[in-house]
Amino acid sequence: MGWVKPTSYSDPSGSWINETYAYDGQVWTWASCAIALAYTWGGFLYLTRAGIRCNKIRYYLSHTGYPASEVDVDVLRDGVWVDVYQGPPEEGAWVEKEFTEGTVTQARVRYCSGAQPLTDGGLNEFEFWEVPPVVGYGYGDGLVSIQA
Repeated sequence: MGWVKPTSYSDPSGSWINETYAYDGQVWTWASCAIALAYTWGGFLYLTRAGIRCNKIRYYLSHTGYPASEVDVDVLRDGVWVDVYQGPPEEGAWVEKEFTEGTVTQARVRYCSGAQPLTDGGLNEFEFWEVPPVVGYGYGDGLVSIQA
């Protein structure tokens, strides 16, 4: 429980490199996606793990070339893609984003280039917040719920 990492990835567009660096526990390494054309979305990097109760994610972003104009981060909650954040990338620090709790099995991240072609977006680290289970204890005629 607490912050947990993805256990695998999928890069269906083939536009990312060093994909496992997005969850290797080192903020000085990163997965990256280069976008050759101006004002174009790159492909998604899908980050997967076994289903967990989750209500927030955190990530650490960077770039080595021209900065991207936007980043798009979604989670697959209860079988439906939910937009967690789309906007300017906040780089060089951990960023937390909250959403309504549910069972989460995947997240996906992509970048949009700005006016400059050859934009480079880096995903240094990504983590899911695993919500502690609620444990019920019988007490008289009622049930007391305690967050473990």
